[in-house]
Amino acid sequence: MKIAILAVTKKGYKTAEKIKQSLPDSVIIDSPAGVRLALEHIWTRYDGIICIMAAGIVVRCISGLCHSKYSDPCVVVIDEHGAFSVSLLSGHIGGGNKLAVKVARLCKGTAVITTASDLSGHTA
Repeated sequence: MKIAILAVTKKGYKTAEKIKQSLPDSVIIDSPAGVRLALEHIWTRYDGIICIMAAGIVVRCISGLCHSKYSDPCVVVIDEHGAFSVSLLSGHIGGGNKLAVKVARLCKGTAVITTASDLSGHTA
């Protein structure tokens, strides 16, 4: 899975570096023009996007980019300390739930999965 990592704070960049070391197909994306433009630029180029920032920022920035759970990249949002790894978009089909769990383990945090079928063990 080709993964882009975005961070907006110094602590977030440190967490991004930690994650990148354990995910060989990942790259840290600089966003000097802002998070929205960075996400627009990478949206179709990566299978997964890890955003180390507030979930609200990410929701506002991706709202116009989402098209289909079959084609959108998965999006995982984590806090800058890595305490919580939230599967935000394309969790089941796009692999976001698995990525959230993987990132949570790397950061010694907690994965937040809300996909009912994954939680109950039933097929979606």
